[in-house]
Amino acid sequence: MCHYAHAQDKWILTNSELSTADQNFREWAALGYTPIITAALVVGGPALVEPFGGQSGVNALIKAAQEQYPGKAGNIELHHVFPKYLGGSVSGTVVAIDAAYHQVITNEFRALWAYGQGAPVLQRAQEIMQQVYNKFPLP
Repeated sequence: MCHYAHAQDKWILTNSELSTADQNFREWAALGYTPIITAALVVGGPALVEPFGGQSGVNALIKAAQEQYPGKAGNIELHHVFPKYLGGSVSGTVVAIDAAYHQVITNEFRALWAYGQGAPVLQRAQEIMQQVYNKFPLP
């Protein structure tokens, strides 16, 4: 469990606070804003969403992705939190994630909204992102 503290000029929040902040940031990003503190949440922090077992659950998803895509396993790719093809900005928030897990997330996005049909309306893009990130949380 992550606890609220201030050490070496770094703020640490409870998992509940992180989850609330993450939801706010995703909504802001979906509206075109780039929260400047997002990087502080994704660099070295705990999982922002805790599926079946917290960080160990995310690690299990990553491991399964690495088994599915062994050629990508262990490589790092940048993932746009608000995917560009759904209307996200090229300069939008990105997170560095395992390439195999990135492929699984990308496949889930494609299953919900195929490439080549143009960006959906903002509300639909938000729904798609929520579905994907509930199933495959960003580490």
